[in-house]
Amino acid sequence: MENLVDEVLLIVAAGLRLSVKNDLIIRVLRDGLGYSEDALVNALQSSIDALIREKTDEISRLRATRARAGRRRGRARRHDDYRRDDVRLLASREQINRRLVERLRELGDDEQFVRNQLTAARDSALHDVMQARLAPAAPVLVDDLYLAERDQRMALLEGDLDALRHAGGNRKGDVGRA
Repeated sequence: MENLVDEVLLIVAAGLRLSVKNDLIIRVLRDGLGYSEDALVNALQSSIDALIREKTDEISRLRATRARAGRRRGRARRHDDYRRDDVRLLASREQINRRLVERLRELGDDEQFVRNQLTAARDSALHDVMQARLAPAAPVLVDDLYLAERDQRMALLEGDLDALRHAGGNRKGDVGRA
C-alpha cells in the first residue's frame, strides 16, 4: 500500500507544480502583478487543502458504499453497483485514501516540500516563457499587397478591440485598459 501512496503522491506533486506554474504565469503575464512567493505558497497550500477535503469526502463515500455493499448479494449490474464481494476492495481503497490524506497533511506542513514545489514551478514557468519568447517567428513578407491592405487590417482590428471593450466592461486585465 505504501508504494501505491508514494506513486500517487508523485502524480499529485506534478499536478501541484503545474498548478503553481500556471498561477505564476497568469499572475505575471495576464494580471501584470509581480512575483510573490507568499501568494504562490498560499495558492499551493490551498491546492493541498482542497485535495485533502476531496479525499476526506471520498473516504466518507467509500465507507457508506462499503456498508451498503456488505448487505447486498449477487452480481453487480453496473460499474458502481457494489456487492458483498467488493467489500474488501472498498476497504482497501478507503485505507489508501486515509494514508494519502495523512501524507498530504504531512507534506502541506513540510516547508521544504512546499519550497521545492514552488522553486520547480517557478523554474518551469520561466523556461516556458523564455521558450515562447525566443521561438522563431515566421517571417512576414512585406510586399506591395501587404502594405496596401495594412490600413484595412488595422481598421478591422480596431473594430474588434472596440467590440471587446464594450462587451467586457473594462475589468482589470481586459483589452483597452489605460
